[in-house]
Amino acid sequence: MVSKLFRLKNNTNQCSKQPAKSIMKHNFLNSALLLVCGSVNSALAADDTSWTDRLQIHGFLTQGYINTNHNNWFGDSEDGSFEFTEAGLNTRLQLTSNLSASAQILSRRAGEMDNGSPHLDYGFFSYQLFEGRAGELGFRVGRIKNKFGLYNDTRDVAATRPGVFMPQSIYFDRVRNVLLSSDGLSAFGGMNFDNSSITFNVNVGKFPTDKNIKATFIGENLPGSLDSDEKNVTSSLLYEYDAGRIRIALSNVNYTLRFNAQPGPIFSDGYIDGDIRILSAEYNAERWSFTAEYSRQPIYYNGISPVFETLDGEAEAYYVQALHRFSNRWSSWLRYEASFRDKDDKSGKMRGPASGQPPHSTFTKSWVAGVRWDVSRNLMVSAEYHRNDGTFILSRVDNPPSTPTDPEWDIFALLVSYRF
Repeated sequence: MVSKLFRLKNNTNQCSKQPAKSIMKHNFLNSALLLVCGSVNSALAADDTSWTDRLQIHGFLTQGYINTNHNNWFGDSEDGSFEFTEAGLNTRLQLTSNLSASAQILSRRAGEMDNGSPHLDYGFFSYQLFEGRAGELGFRVGRIKNKFGLYNDTRDVAATRPGVFMPQSIYFDRVRNVLLSSDGLSAFGGMNFDNSSITFNVNVGKFPTDKNIKATFIGENLPGSLDSDEKNVTSSLLYEYDAGRIRIALSNVNYTLRFNAQPGPIFSDGYIDGDIRILSAEYNAERWSFTAEYSRQPIYYNGISPVFETLDGEAEAYYVQALHRFSNRWSSWLRYEASFRDKDDKSGKMRGPASGQPPHSTFTKSWVAGVRWDVSRNLMVSAEYHRNDGTFILSRVDNPPSTPTDPEWDIFALLVSYRF
């Protein structure tokens, strides 16, 4: 994808060579891409500015070490694991004053959840209908990062995370593809006031799915496939005051996952409907930052099997964090987070046995403490310790349901990250 962007100006006729009838017959997304391609050709033909002056390239490389006293977290961590690596290369090309193209190739290794194969993390055209002192309005088409909560759209860049790992109560790594991006269309915009601003973002499209999604929602070995609906909606509204001193956000992820069963008498085709609703707040001072996010997540199973319909319910999750900056290079944080599979059964005494798992598999409560050293502008080192009660956040591919888990477990993580 990056190399294609490099060649964009020298191959301005490539878009126009695509047969219109062939593209239009697929879906509205392809029609929108065809329209963008035509705009790119016309705009580049009229702009004699060198494309190298309008190109930005950035990247990052992160390596982590993880050790747990029980259970597996990003690999065989009870023996110490280096199976946490993130590498990304991203680029942005300003095609015209209103039109840009952005893309990122990401390689992520995370135990059994991710094997490190490079893939397109995001890749989209962005067109601003309006931009000025009063605000902006525009749209994007392609694979677009889902903006929800305070951190999701930059979660893979270690320097932007509120710790070594994202707060798992809100940003579950085991179902990250439901949250991460959408293949479709997005509208974005905002309004600026004297000392504050309001921005919004709405994405409509298909979520990429993988074995982690299937393992979490219905079980990895269940015969059949789990795919995403093409009209999932992610929306967010962010209010900022005094250049980000106060940030308040409302976010929602509305999704449908469709199960295609293999022929047989036990399971049938069906779907899973869910919502992830998040309220976020943050206060930033010179030396301190205080952050809290709260989520409700109703989920409903339809038609797959009567057994799964007993899993209907509403999950609840939250975290609160205080971060202190000792200097420009040193900071530390303390966080408490909790997540529950059923807000009405926080001990798991009913939900656990009903799903054939121990009660502690339905909740996790954690204390997290960490420290970060910014060695230079490009290099950072951070360390984090988790004291966990419950195993709801554990990956089911790293910890299969048939493998016993310990409800009381600790994580020590060390991370080094370089970016340019």
